[in-house]
Amino acid sequence: MRNKRQQGKMTVLSIIMALLLVYGSFAAFKLISSGLTKKQIKKEVYDTLGNMRGGGDFTVNKAIDAIYGILEKQGVDVETAGVDVKLSSGQLSYEVVYEMETDLLLFKKKDQVEFREAMDAYGG
Repeated sequence: MRNKRQQGKMTVLSIIMALLLVYGSFAAFKLISSGLTKKQIKKEVYDTLGNMRGGGDFTVNKAIDAIYGILEKQGVDVETAGVDVKLSSGQLSYEVVYEMETDLLLFKKKDQVEFREAMDAYGG
């Protein structure tokens, strides 16, 4: 039989283990959702520019504004973001660099995200 002192230790240990399990689950959820947001931003930028490129009124400034709009919508600090769009010889190329901050309660994790893509340019 266990005495009362040992039972108290098991209860404290159980509480600590439960808290660690809950925090670990929370952190995993936040990190997974952050990764999904990065992929979503990349895909949304590609889709938006793909739809815009065929219009006769496509300009580099409109493309840059659209990208900043996507970043802002996803909660990215646009002050730290950099966007470069080039349109030359039938090619539309763009580069996006931004920082994404994930709040894990005990600390904040910052990731610098960078991606480049190119596609054929249609229209004007």
